[in-house]
Amino acid sequence: MAAKADNGEESDGLSTSSEPPLDWNSDDEPPQDQEGDEHTCSRDGAVKRTICKVGRGLERPGQYDFVRVRVEVLQLDSEDTVQPTAQLSAKVLNVQMGQDQLPLAVEFAVKSMRVGEIAEVRGPAAYSVKASPLTGRRLRSQAGVLPKQASKVPRSWRFTPVAPQAIALKAKADLDKTNKARAAEVANAAQRAGGSPPASIMPPMYRAKVELLELQCVHILTEDQSVSKRLVQAGRSRRQPRLDDVVTFSLKDTGTEEETPTRYSLRLGEDKLPYPGLRHVLLSMKEGERCIACLSSVADRDCAEHGGVVELDVTLHRWRRRDLVPVPPIADLAESAMAGGDLHTSSSSSSSSSVTYLRKIEIHPGAERRDHDIEAGSLVLVGLAPGCAQHSAPMLLSWRVGEGTVPRYLEAAVASMRLAEGSFFEAPAAARAGPPGPSYDGQTPLRKLHIADLEPLLTKLLAWSDANETRPDDMTANTEDSPGKLRVAHGYANDANDAKRGSHHEQPYQLPADWAAIGE
Repeated sequence: MAAKADNGEESDGLSTSSEPPLDWNSDDEPPQDQEGDEHTCSRDGAVKRTICKVGRGLERPGQYDFVRVRVEVLQLDSEDTVQPTAQLSAKVLNVQMGQDQLPLAVEFAVKSMRVGEIAEVRGPAAYSVKASPLTGRRLRSQAGVLPKQASKVPRSWRFTPVAPQAIALKAKADLDKTNKARAAEVANAAQRAGGSPPASIMPPMYRAKVELLELQCVHILTEDQSVSKRLVQAGRSRRQPRLDDVVTFSLKDTGTEEETPTRYSLRLGEDKLPYPGLRHVLLSMKEGERCIACLSSVADRDCAEHGGVVELDVTLHRWRRRDLVPVPPIADLAESAMAGGDLHTSSSSSSSSSVTYLRKIEIHPGAERRDHDIEAGSLVLVGLAPGCAQHSAPMLLSWRVGEGTVPRYLEAAVASMRLAEGSFFEAPAAARAGPPGPSYDGQTPLRKLHIADLEPLLTKLLAWSDANETRPDDMTANTEDSPGKLRVAHGYANDANDAKRGSHHEQPYQLPADWAAIGE
């Protein structure tokens, strides 16, 4: 924007009047905390928090989370209130939120703090007793515990925690007593001719300096709170296992003297787990995640022998997706090719009686996001080995989807995969019935590429890579290749993050630029 000169005409210089200040926030940006900001932490507005040092991250403590805090009591005026906070001065505490382990005013403030934040907390002296705010399940299951509000709650305070009714009434009584004493002092000063003005009378206050040092999130996995987990190490993937998937995990009971965890490889929903409540924990974990799972006697009857609650150290090493892949009939394939549709979803309009299914097990996962769709006309590069025997020689094939150069069950298998994924498929006889499409002019030929350097790489990509994991019965190695079974590695590309996806090649191989012209 051009600036205006003194004579009213526009000058060539840029105007600086519209430049925002350094601490300015626009409407489309979230507000950021600053030192000296004051926030209301309770619904009655009695607890205030003043930021002395801004924290980091986005996570804030919730109900049942484990926190490590440093509390230093600065002021406690009430004499008749029980003072458990006298032992908390400048001490570091490891407590669980919502379990009446912190002064009420401190827990009000901690629920809105971030890790590393230092704040000064002020509230009524009645809020210095050890108690927890009414939130979540405690607020729903206890009728009539909400204290009555003298006026309408401001909109910005509606979702803040509430003090228990008995403590809130005690704080209100102290405030009423102070107001009466203040009014009496004002009346006495008015009656005294030339008397000095009354001294300022304040209600009994509680002040403390609080620092949030550490936060461990607790996830409640069942409605009855019988199964929960505390995150120790975050996973490295977005995907989570489902029922019928094969999971490999290690398990150790923290209440025993067992040092080495026990390793399991089981099928969720089919195989028997060491603890029935463990199913909820595994379904909520990601690959590489480690957590402390808490199972109560409601989730597992065997927990009664451990005092009602058992804690397990669980690490999910990896998991393999099991799925059914539909193979559409030949008529649906022809309609999809004419319309240029997605082969993976073309069977949705066909009747269930005419659709056959392939059984699929992941050997190693592919890309994290499915950013492409395999449609009619797509050119694919696929490595595959017939059968499930380890000695089967891999092949590198290239064809154009939808032109009938390969059987329809093979195209359905490739359409269900992601880039750089390796999977094992079992095709029933009904899915293998029918020859490939007829040859015609302009058809892209099926190419078998001969690249000697790629054979060791394909062998590793198509192998069951985890030596410590027991292979499912579907992939038991046979002396002869079983009909209808094949291992497929789809669209392999060189990537530095292949180790995270489960591919275990030693030296990455870059495909030549003219790979489409090589081979038969």
